[in-house]
Amino acid sequence: MNTHVHERQDLPEGIQVRRVEVATTAHATYLFDRTGKLLHGTNRLSIDHFNEVRAAAGFEPIPHFHMEFPDYPVADMPTLPEGFEDHSWHNDMCPSFEHPGRGIQIWCDYADRELREFPETPRFGVRFTAGAPIIGETLDDTFFFESEEWSEVEAYLRDRADEDRRKMLAGDEERLVRIVTGKAIHGIALEIQRVLGVPSGDLASLFFAEGGDERRDIERVVRGYLDAEKEAASYEGRG
Repeated sequence: MNTHVHERQDLPEGIQVRRVEVATTAHATYLFDRTGKLLHGTNRLSIDHFNEVRAAAGFEPIPHFHMEFPDYPVADMPTLPEGFEDHSWHNDMCPSFEHPGRGIQIWCDYADRELREFPETPRFGVRFTAGAPIIGETLDDTFFFESEEWSEVEAYLRDRADEDRRKMLAGDEERLVRIVTGKAIHGIALEIQRVLGVPSGDLASLFFAEGGDERRDIERVVRGYLDAEKEAASYEGRG
């Protein structure tokens, strides 16, 4: 990527302009204020590309969650334990992080209650997910553990979270099969919609009728995956 700096004397004091030339795209211009916040850009950027642009403009990189939630102060985010990946998405209520190997998801709401979508709820919440390779798919959409204090979340992650997830996986297999199968079918339906270019709609019911062979095939895959997860969890428990 070739970067070209263009000085503009007519811009307000502190505004910096960088014109970034990328071989596969058109030229793009980005405006940053004196704090390094992006004031103007073109299409939505990947976090890696955005940080390349910031570096070219002389600013430090920013974390992914701050790109998705620009009003979330970086200093307010606690340090996540090793292995947690930033999966924040701007359509969610707050930043979130997931540990694919442990199948644990953490939601970190705003420190300022007035900025939360639900001010009465605790700031931090823990959910359990299917884990790798089905990243981002929760086993239960309710929070298994909640707290206003990060130190309590750290203690839960250290002392109890893995055992609680093992109990959930072993406790209600039919419920888990329904949840994960439904999420898998939804993802497949969205991909079919994208490939075929068909309008949005309930493609899950169109292609995967209740009791149909396609749905049963997906359910068999899900059951096999959950059986493998339980076997691995049981082995870790014995160790």
